[in-house]
Amino acid sequence: MAEKPDTPGEAGIGAPDTDPGQPASRPEGAEGRPERPGLERPVRKLRRTAPARGQNGPERTGLEDDVESREGTGLQDRGKVQEEAEERESPDKEGGGKKESGKKDVQEKASPKNIALGIAKDVAISAGIVGGLLLGLYLFSGVWPPMVVIESSSMMHGEDSGLGVIDTGDLTLVQKVDERSDIITYVEATCRTNPHYGFKEYGDYGHVIVYRKNGKAETPVIHRAIAWIEYNASASDRARRMFRGDLPDIGVYNVSEYYVNVTSYRAENHQKQERLVIQVSAILARTTTSSVPHSGFVTKGDHNIPYVDQWVLYLQGGVPVEPVKLEWIVGKAQGELPWFGLFKLWITGHDSRLFPKTSVQSLIITVIILVIVPIAIDYSWARWKKKKQAGKDARKEPLI
Repeated sequence: MAEKPDTPGEAGIGAPDTDPGQPASRPEGAEGRPERPGLERPVRKLRRTAPARGQNGPERTGLEDDVESREGTGLQDRGKVQEEAEERESPDKEGGGKKESGKKDVQEKASPKNIALGIAKDVAISAGIVGGLLLGLYLFSGVWPPMVVIESSSMMHGEDSGLGVIDTGDLTLVQKVDERSDIITYVEATCRTNPHYGFKEYGDYGHVIVYRKNGKAETPVIHRAIAWIEYNASASDRARRMFRGDLPDIGVYNVSEYYVNVTSYRAENHQKQERLVIQVSAILARTTTSSVPHSGFVTKGDHNIPYVDQWVLYLQGGVPVEPVKLEWIVGKAQGELPWFGLFKLWITGHDSRLFPKTSVQSLIITVIILVIVPIAIDYSWARWKKKKQAGKDARKEPLI
């Protein structure tokens, strides 16, 4: 029997390769599992068995083109997603390089050399600030040092410290005095006919001055200027040591004594009026620095008993304190920095039991505030910057 010739158009269209008498078996995949039936495999078969129409080989069907284009698009999308994930995770990419660079920068900043340079820079800045402040104070005050530490309670207005009053442990600014008229005395500020009537400083009438007792190099005294005594040579009897003086600032002349009422700040007589006696004749008679008495200021501590310094104070060796000449004056007190002078008093061994309790408490609170506030500001600033940077990074991150 003659064999039927193969027809090209019928060769592979579902014709089984097995014997017609055997049952058809499902095609298996690479791992031996049956593959799912679908469009892909028949289309590939169709492409292999499609009849040739020309010299360049079999043509593709429209169905095949559509399926392949969709498969290619899906592969491209999956490839892009995979590439982006690899870019974020791979340290060899640009992002990884930036991270490594950032780690290097952190390590360089944390090196001992950079730490030392940072400390030196901070010290230099602090020294510059302190130096600039001291220079400014010196230019204002005209004396050096421009501030003095109060070591005693002689100017306190009570048992506890208070702002606007000179207390133990305060730092007080001192301004240079060029002329006697630069100082307003207590008697001037309490005299109704005087142009300076009513002038107050540090809680009471008149200026507070810093002076050296008899011009000697002992610890200066900071007390209130009570009056200027002018030696009246024509009215005095030097042979009998009977001296007379004037208080020219208030128009009082040729007196041996003068009385003025002052406010007491001592606990036993607090805020009451006391009579202060200025023993003009006796004070002038105590002159030892010259052959004749000399003019000068008489002074008193606000917290002291109602006597002027020139009647009750002495230098070492029992030498009486004389009226304060203008050249003995370091300056007049102008402003204060409360409590911070306690550091010096602690270092120099002063009895801390004599310090006002409120001054110690206020100093501790002030130091805590000065330490905590900069730290809190620095922490808040760093946190704000971090939050701002996180917001920028979130806006730059691409959406997947």
